[in-house]
Amino acid sequence: MSVRSLASLLLFLCPVALHAQQEPSPPPAPGPATDAAPAPAAPPAPSESELGPPGDLVTLRNGRVYRGFQVVKSTSAEVVLEVTPEVTISIPRRQIVSIDYDDIDPVVEREKRKAAEEAAEQATMALLSGQKVSPAIQSKLRSDISVPPIKFEARDLGEAIAEINKHPAVNGLLILDKPVLNFPEEERKWTFETKPGISLAAAIELLRKSNPKIFTFIRDDRLVITDEKTAKDFLSVQQPPAPPAGDAPAPAAPAPAPAAPPPAPNP
Repeated sequence: MSVRSLASLLLFLCPVALHAQQEPSPPPAPGPATDAAPAPAAPPAPSESELGPPGDLVTLRNGRVYRGFQVVKSTSAEVVLEVTPEVTISIPRRQIVSIDYDDIDPVVEREKRKAAEEAAEQATMALLSGQKVSPAIQSKLRSDISVPPIKFEARDLGEAIAEINKHPAVNGLLILDKPVLNFPEEERKWTFETKPGISLAAAIELLRKSNPKIFTFIRDDRLVITDEKTAKDFLSVQQPPAPPAGDAPAPAAPAPAPAAPPPAPNP
């Protein structure tokens, strides 16, 4: 091939190669189409608070709904709802569309509350051991600690008392004294679960019954959980000593005998 023919061939191939390099690459092939869009997530189930508080459900003609109260009286003329043990409201029967009752008996609940209050009072008096304390401390000892519930199994007393102290009704009232912390490990275990209406004093009474080595007393408006020796030493200092026998007041002299009646006149 002559030099002129080779030069002509090169001039022809260069534009073709340049055009091939500048030509854009084809777009990627689309992926396989899905059969259907994903189904939307199901709405969350309503929480207990959204369902309303426990109690009877009373619906009025004007659309208003009373929730969380107990029907304590129902006649053809009126319906009485218990808001608290001391407060009730009366609704004319003609204004009511329907009443949906729950499974709570107000009479039984009042009896339970009364029994819980009596138990709290007895436990409080047992804990005080004759000590004079402020009304605020007595109120805390009688307070209900069942809500929110407390439960532990074979828990170390240090951790158990710390958890009870976090309860809003307790608010750090308890002190676990050093002698109890020095108990053997097995004697520091406590299994406890709150029951409906249980008071703080009743809970501490259960602790004392589970471990007879535990005693309590009130110091600086706190309930101290300690051993027998520490409690007795503290209480002996707090109580005034009995007066010595020589200083006891002498018994009062007996009253004089009544005078004899005058003799009857001779007839």
